[in-house]
Amino acid sequence: MVRDGIRRRRAHHRLVRPPRTRPAGARTAVRAGLSRGAVRAVQFAHRNLILHRDIKPSNILVDGEGEPRLLDFGIAKLLDGTDAQQTQTLAFTPAYAAPEQLRGEPATTASDVYQLGLVLYELAAGVPARRAHEVARARADADTPLPRVDQAFGALTVQTPDGADRIARERGLGVERLRRSLRGDLGRIVAKATAADPRERYDTAQALADDLERWADGRPVAAHRGTLAYRLRKLVRRHRAATAIIALLALGLVASTLFAVHRAAEEREQRRAAEAAGQRADQQRQRAEILLGFMNDMFRQADPQNAAGAEPTATQMLERAATALETRPDLDAATHAALLTQVADTFNSLFLPERAADSAQRAVNLLEPERERLPDEYLASVGILLDALQMLDRSDAQLALVEHALPVAPRSERQAATWTAHLLKFRGAARCSHGDFRDCEADLRESRRLIESTPDASAAGLAVGLNQLAVLLNDEGNAAEAVDLLRQALAALERDATAPTASRASLRLNLANSLAAQGRAGEAIALIEKGLAEPLGLFGSDAPFFEAMLRRSLARAKVLHGEYAQARALLAASAGAMPADNPGLPRHASQTHLVAARIALDLADPATALAEIEAAHRDVATENDAGATLLQLRVEVVHADALLRSGRCDLALPRWRAARARLDASIGATPSWIGAEIDDGLGRCALAAGDTAQAEAAFAKAIAGFAAATGEASPWTVRSRIHRLWAQAMASRDAALLDRLDEARDALAAALDGSARAQVWQTDLLIEALSSELRVPLDRSRAERAGQARAAFAALTGRPVAFRDGLTGFN
Repeated sequence: MVRDGIRRRRAHHRLVRPPRTRPAGARTAVRAGLSRGAVRAVQFAHRNLILHRDIKPSNILVDGEGEPRLLDFGIAKLLDGTDAQQTQTLAFTPAYAAPEQLRGEPATTASDVYQLGLVLYELAAGVPARRAHEVARARADADTPLPRVDQAFGALTVQTPDGADRIARERGLGVERLRRSLRGDLGRIVAKATAADPRERYDTAQALADDLERWADGRPVAAHRGTLAYRLRKLVRRHRAATAIIALLALGLVASTLFAVHRAAEEREQRRAAEAAGQRADQQRQRAEILLGFMNDMFRQADPQNAAGAEPTATQMLERAATALETRPDLDAATHAALLTQVADTFNSLFLPERAADSAQRAVNLLEPERERLPDEYLASVGILLDALQMLDRSDAQLALVEHALPVAPRSERQAATWTAHLLKFRGAARCSHGDFRDCEADLRESRRLIESTPDASAAGLAVGLNQLAVLLNDEGNAAEAVDLLRQALAALERDATAPTASRASLRLNLANSLAAQGRAGEAIALIEKGLAEPLGLFGSDAPFFEAMLRRSLARAKVLHGEYAQARALLAASAGAMPADNPGLPRHASQTHLVAARIALDLADPATALAEIEAAHRDVATENDAGATLLQLRVEVVHADALLRSGRCDLALPRWRAARARLDASIGATPSWIGAEIDDGLGRCALAAGDTAQAEAAFAKAIAGFAAATGEASPWTVRSRIHRLWAQAMASRDAALLDRLDEARDALAAALDGSARAQVWQTDLLIEALSSELRVPLDRSRAERAGQARAAFAALTGRPVAFRDGLTGFN
């Protein structure tokens, strides 16, 4: 067989690097390469009953004129079936094989179309077919469709930005422009050609070539199920000048007519709005008069001269008011609902959510038939009911009510964004209760955005939304952002003189907890002590619960400050302040045991820590909402640390790995101190096993996680840096690393507001032990620090202590 001589220029290289005389860009490359040569060659072979079966870039050469030549018909197969008795072998290249070929089924013309599509895929996006196949098979099986060509190139821009830039430049385009091109009709052509099901591909190679020609000419393509709008866009792009002239003429003809119609409609709308405003004003005036009369009746009943017996309490007055409303047939539905909503709001203020929910539900039921006409009144009642449901932890009912009410929010003429934000805040809280953290966070962030974009937004509403988002982030372990959000929330309340004092107190407590999570114990202690100095009666029946939380949080901050005796006393007071019938008791008790376990670990007493952790497990085991899920993860992490310090890495490792899987399922890749603490623990177990390389890698992940969640200079981050230096010194035996450990020790003392802290003493003892391991004599300063550390621990524990497993944590 004789053929023309061709310089060995593979299609892959020639087509993506066109000569300077050829217009640059992916469109020219694909059109010149496939539609003018290779695809025609395949179609010619098919017409002559020949299958190629091994089409790939290395089998396409380009001659000096830029024409592709399809080569290597050595494994081609006749379509007449005469070789049906031949032994079947791998007559294809697996990376460019169609799914049916990989399954061992006979090749068809659709198989060649698939391979042409793969070549086009590679030329368009620069992603080799082998890699695209690997991604598809990793997701499922051989029948799984390839990733869309624009997705493949998008992934490349993330994984290897320089490579993506090079591919785009070779095609004469920028990265973003190439990605947009691949997202359009070219991507649809590639997807149709490489469909997993042969029936969904182009019927013939010629059909593929025709679609490529249509795409290159800017015409509608067969791969796009074109709507009228799609075809119109294509027509306009091909005839821009004519379209512009026609459009100008049409605009000129209709402009005057539209102006006249608009003016008439505007005048009618102004008259209608004025009439509606007058009606609303009359209704509001009538309701105000009824409300004043209703309030006068309530006060007359409370007058000692009219009351039979003792003066009624606020709760009794509200109950009488709710009952009296049922005997008022003269009230229209909207007025009746407004009064019930006011009663329900007051019940909520008195921390009586059951009674609030009953009155608010009646108000919502009254307004349900009128919700399209009276959206603001309806949503006001819904908001009060949602407040009560949230206090009652009825997250299922809360979520259902939000979904039912959300479509009404846009109907409000003046407060559509505010109502939407309000409802999203409640939906986010309900989703958090269900453990759906990612959607919860998305709702809370969108609520915040809407409120901040509303000029007359309520400061209290903004503060509540910021607080909810901050609590979620702090529970997830992202204390740095939580602190910023809580400071914004407090600033918003300071601008609102009517904001409840209880709201400020709650925000300060949450801010103190987030500061403590960053290791900023001094700031946390000051905030909590300020809260304890204020009267707690403003919390009503929840005052004992709030006091217990204040004392527990103060105990945690005192542990960070190294004040262990005071911390133990505060934990005892916290347990005594908590009412036995409070529904928050199990979680509060679990967190109290967790602080006690941390004290035991700081003082080298893992046995006591394990006992406290077992109690923490029992208290929170039956809880199943979001806060409990994250608390359970915290308990698991501390449990694994206590097992490590008891010499049981074999038991600690499965707990850390299970906690990691559960955390990833809850919050995904969100930075979290919980995830970073797991990485740090895995590193310490690896170091205990002598695997310094694995330990260094784990500590590096922990440093990155802590830095993102708590800040670069937080005690968490510095602690993991100390652990990595420890691993590096064990691996390299480099005594110079002791100097870097000295620097890290000083950074830890600065982060903890002082050197008289357990973790700083542990670092001094670690440096002493490492010096001995490296056979480096202790200098005077290090020896003095180690001696002071031993004396401090002896004073706290009454016995010698050792920390062979790294520094304890701060959670």
